[in-house]
Amino acid sequence: LKGTEYNDIIRKIVTRHNEEVWVLGNKALYWFQKNSQKEKIIPIDIPDPICLEWMNDSILLIGFLENGLWEFNTKSLQFTFQYNNHQGYNLTLPSNSIQYLNRDRDGGIWVTNRGVGISYAYPQKKKFETFFPYTNRMKVFDPVLLIPLDQNTVWCATYNNGIQLIHADDAAITMTSIEELSAEYLPGQLAHGFRDRRNNIWLSSFLTFAVVEPGNKVIHNLDSTSKDFFYSGVSLANGDVLLSSQSKFLRARILENDRLDVQPLMSSSDLSSPFSMYLDQQGRLWLNDN
Repeated sequence: LKGTEYNDIIRKIVTRHNEEVWVLGNKALYWFQKNSQKEKIIPIDIPDPICLEWMNDSILLIGFLENGLWEFNTKSLQFTFQYNNHQGYNLTLPSNSIQYLNRDRDGGIWVTNRGVGISYAYPQKKKFETFFPYTNRMKVFDPVLLIPLDQNTVWCATYNNGIQLIHADDAAITMTSIEELSAEYLPGQLAHGFRDRRNNIWLSSFLTFAVVEPGNKVIHNLDSTSKDFFYSGVSLANGDVLLSSQSKFLRARILENDRLDVQPLMSSSDLSSPFSMYLDQQGRLWLNDN
């Protein structure tokens, strides 16, 4: 995308059958086919695309900051359907401000709406079950990460209310707080996160970052030389992770004494602030260098 009018922030990278790469930018979709080396840029006229996820083998779902959720047909290269909020209808999106998308193993889509709630749907049915998690303890619900655990259940990290376990079934969506992962045990206000190949959850705040091991044990990174929060991360086959921080690439691993070893790989002089990265099945690292 460099050298074009679409050279801007990359929001998400997804692949299909390890042959096609789809990249969501702030102004366009970029398609690249590895074998044939073909590529195409599809401009997006709708403002502020935020997130990207597969609905099925030919349809991408794209969430927008203020324009709801859209289906994009990868065969015709057109937007074909919009999901949005209809006041008075309980089975629509609760808000047109989409923050996060995640597809579970059952084909259901989890959608978070900024500061409003969380919805679950099978998009082909075009009906959303929505949960509004407001209690005396939780005044604002602002999830930053969804990780599917099993069918219809996700592990949800929130900006300032710790970790929640959310389950959807035919009756309703329910939420349970994980007490050992409440906000007081995590590093500041959460901003980013991902799960590695060993099922550890890496969480980043604007202060430092932490790792949650299986069983909900928390390991903090307290090394003052590595306090850059990370934007994204990928898990390597040997158990290490690569982190894209504000000013450098970091390589991190969990040591036997439950400490984190974090080492810089590249400085900002080598590569300017990667925003997102993706490791494909052939071990190639795709990244956005802003």
